[in-house]
Amino acid sequence: MGQGTTVRIAAMATVDTALPRLPTLTPAVTTAPVVAPTPSVTVLRSLEASRIPWGVISSRPPANSPPTRLVIPKIMLDTAIRPVGLQTIQEHGKTKLIWGTVNDAAGFHQTSAYPGNAGNTVINGHRDIRGSVFLHLDRMKVGDQIIVLVGDVAYHYYATEVLVLPEALASAEQRERNAQLMGPMSEERLTLITCTPLGLATHRLLVVAKP
Repeated sequence: MGQGTTVRIAAMATVDTALPRLPTLTPAVTTAPVVAPTPSVTVLRSLEASRIPWGVISSRPPANSPPTRLVIPKIMLDTAIRPVGLQTIQEHGKTKLIWGTVNDAAGFHQTSAYPGNAGNTVINGHRDIRGSVFLHLDRMKVGDQIIVLVGDVAYHYYATEVLVLPEALASAEQRERNAQLMGPMSEERLTLITCTPLGLATHRLLVVAKP
């Protein structure tokens, strides 16, 4: 992939605003083993035992506190979410701001929107280190369901885009465009962010979802 190139894997999909019940899940069948570390969180546990409030919800009240839990049935992910802030690092003699991460959990960018509110709810996670909560995020497709919980209130989203963006060798302009995808938005949306490919982390993998 050349420098400054953006790969758009999927286009917008029809978004269903209904609140479906948790589907019956079966592990994905692969033809070859995935060479990757085993996540240390309960990524592969059965979601049917997770006690998510799956009753009919008549409304989606805007949250007034950060998200606490992330569930993605497609990849059998069920993990805690903890707030993270910006950190200052030195890179090639220059000061750089990056978002912090947490071990064995997903990280909520604490300046981003709370679920149910207009704006961009941004959540990051590692793929191959420190718990590997987003190990299988690359398996996400348009239309896949994502549930973000704030306490006992569940906010349902559906993936509308899966993007792979150059980062390590990207131009300053490309990095600025990447940063805009993690920034404020006028409409409600959810953005999941991790690094890819495994072991190299030269690109950013983003899953964009809407309610």
